[in-house]
Amino acid sequence: MLRKKHMEYSRGDGHWLGDGIYLYNDKLNVFRWINLKFKEIYPKEKIDDELYQKYMILEVSIEVKDDRMFSLLNPESWIEFDYAREKAQKKAAYAKRLNSVEMTDGVVLNIMFDNLGYRDLYDVVVGIFPLEKISAYKTRFNGLSELQYCVKNPNIIVDLHECTQEFDYNLYKKKLNQYYGYRSRNNCKYKG
Repeated sequence: MLRKKHMEYSRGDGHWLGDGIYLYNDKLNVFRWINLKFKEIYPKEKIDDELYQKYMILEVSIEVKDDRMFSLLNPESWIEFDYAREKAQKKAAYAKRLNSVEMTDGVVLNIMFDNLGYRDLYDVVVGIFPLEKISAYKTRFNGLSELQYCVKNPNIIVDLHECTQEFDYNLYKKKLNQYYGYRSRNNCKYKG
């Protein structure tokens, strides 16, 4: 992967932003993600002993123009996405796929990029996912959110290199425990 400067696609309608190469900006979500994947793939192994033996963390640089990013933070993109969802729900050919998952976002984005020509227009999908809703406080913020980038065109990756050594395991394990403690105290409903 490092030698070829190539990353594998995550595939399947269950992925939040559809098929692609998933990237995060913040280190805690990167560390959390490899922990989740480790537990999913190696449920019987001790994570402390094996995590960095089985996984590495990569720093990835992409080169993409703003107009090639389909950002669901942008109201115009959100309206297009919601319109595509409405149309897909009415089309019998997509009904089985939409009904096979609890959250349909990944299915809709896969349809948009695979069947509706969005792959020719955009290289990356950007989405932010609320992980909780704080109702005990008067605030306009949702609380914890997760910003994800899903690279649809791997040719925009201009560099990648291992940076696992930048993640002190014990420090990030402590931060991750604080994160989950916070989510537990605030009754976070979302998985992950």
